[in-house]
Amino acid sequence: MVEAGVDEDTKTYRVDEQASALGKFLAYLPWLLLAGIIALGAYYYWSAQQGANNLQTQTEDITLTTFEKARRTVDENPAQYVAVAGNIAKDAADHYLLGRAYFLQGNYESAKRELARARGMLAEEVASSNRRVIENDIPMMLAVIESDEARAAFERELSGDEATSSEPESNKAN
Repeated sequence: MVEAGVDEDTKTYRVDEQASALGKFLAYLPWLLLAGIIALGAYYYWSAQQGANNLQTQTEDITLTTFEKARRTVDENPAQYVAVAGNIAKDAADHYLLGRAYFLQGNYESAKRELARARGMLAEEVASSNRRVIENDIPMMLAVIESDEARAAFERELSGDEATSSEPESNKAN
């Protein structure tokens, strides 16, 4: 009888050793899930750190950033800018932005007046990066104001008219 008991133990042990592949996989499954969660957490942390390092989109020059934000505000809603800043322009940048707002509204006489004020005040303290923008934009806007063809083309562009042509009116008659 003793021998029979030994054989049963041996057989049971051998059956346990030969557990199915599914059983082994299920035994390791919690560890695999834990490793996957840790890997995803590490990847999320790493990608957040990389994103934070690459997000610096503004320049270190605060005056340039402020000026560019104001210029974009004027471009988005020139009428609102004129209503808010029409009476408080104090330096060349303010007069330039006000002239730009008038220009975008089609109020060319007021734009010309404000742009002339801005040009006259450029000798005062204006950041060099802003000065270059103002010095380049004023002649372009004044050229559009002075030329009937350029003004008409500009107004067509602003209105989104699809009937724009690259051929000037004077050439169409020929």
